[in-house]
Amino acid sequence: MNKADQLAKNLNHMILQSNEYKSYAKSLKAIKEHPEILELEKELKDLQKKLLHLRTQKEVDTKQEMAIYQQKRDLFENHPLVVNYLSDKEDLESLCRFIGEAITGGINEKC
Repeated sequence: MNKADQLAKNLNHMILQSNEYKSYAKSLKAIKEHPEILELEKELKDLQKKLLHLRTQKEVDTKQEMAIYQQKRDLFENHPLVVNYLSDKEDLESLCRFIGEAITGGINEKC
């Protein structure tokens, strides 16, 4: 294993030990334990596909399907477990962006 591989492995370990990752993993597990949330997510994806298909057809009114989609999307996005998951996911992504920017900034300073 070269030095870069070892540094990447150490960085990965540090991220997995971070509070951000632990909160994200806990939130993801909570969602996976609620099949109704997973089913609602699947319904949303199916409705998105249906709406895209309908919009390619001329003179097709999609108002009813769009209203159903909006209702289900609001239900999904406002579910407390989804709200927590999305917040924790953003925190983890923010940590990863910070790390990437710190690495890039350090490289750019050396140039």
